[in-house]
Amino acid sequence: MKKNSKNISGIRFESANKIMKKLDHEPSHVIQVCNLALQLFDRLKTLHCCCQDDRDMLEAAALLHDIGYIKGAKGHHKHSLNMIAKSELDGWDKQEKLVIGNIARYHTKSLPKAKHKKFSALAKENQKKVLKLAALLRLADGLDRSHSDAIKNLNCEIGKNKIKVDIESRGHIALELDGFKKKRDLFVKVYGRKIVIGKINDSWHIEPRHFVTGE
Repeated sequence: MKKNSKNISGIRFESANKIMKKLDHEPSHVIQVCNLALQLFDRLKTLHCCCQDDRDMLEAAALLHDIGYIKGAKGHHKHSLNMIAKSELDGWDKQEKLVIGNIARYHTKSLPKAKHKKFSALAKENQKKVLKLAALLRLADGLDRSHSDAIKNLNCEIGKNKIKVDIESRGHIALELDGFKKKRDLFVKVYGRKIVIGKINDSWHIEPRHFVTGE
C-alpha cells in the first residue's frame, strides 16, 4: 500500500497494541515475545535482508499472535490468523493483514504447508516473507516459554554455517532453552543454518556461563 505518513510505523504499532490490550489474556507475555522477536530481526538484518515494513509486520504479528485464545486454547494460532485478517489494523491493506495473520499463525504447531489455504493464497513473495518472519517469531515465543520475562537481551554471531545466540538473562531459563531448541525448526529450514545458544550472562550471578548444547 502507499505510505503517506512519516510516522506510519507508530500508527501501526498503536493500532496493534490497542487490539492486543483489548483481546489478549496475557499482555506481558506477548510484549516480551515482541521485544525478543524485534531483537532477533535487528541482530540478523544481514541474513534476512528485510525492510522496515517487514519489521512492522513482525511487530504486529508478535503483539497479536495469541489473541486467538479468546476463542479457546485449541487451535488458537488459527483463530489468531483469522482474527488478524479480519481486523481493523491501521496502516495495512487486506493482503498485508493476511501476511501478518500468517506470521502469527506459525508461531507454534505446524510449519507452513502448501495445503494451508490461507498461506497458499499469498503471492510467492509474501509466502517467503511469512517464512522469514515466522521463523523469528517462533524462536522468540520459545524464548519466553515460562512466561516470566527471563530473557533481557539477545546478541547474535552470524557464521557461515551456524548462528550463535548470546543471552542476557534473569535467573533460571531452563524452559526457555528447551523452548528455543524445540522452536528453531522453521529457522533452520528457511535460513539453511544451524542456530544454537552461545554465552549466557545471568544478571543474578557474577560470572557468565556457557550452555552446552551437545551439538
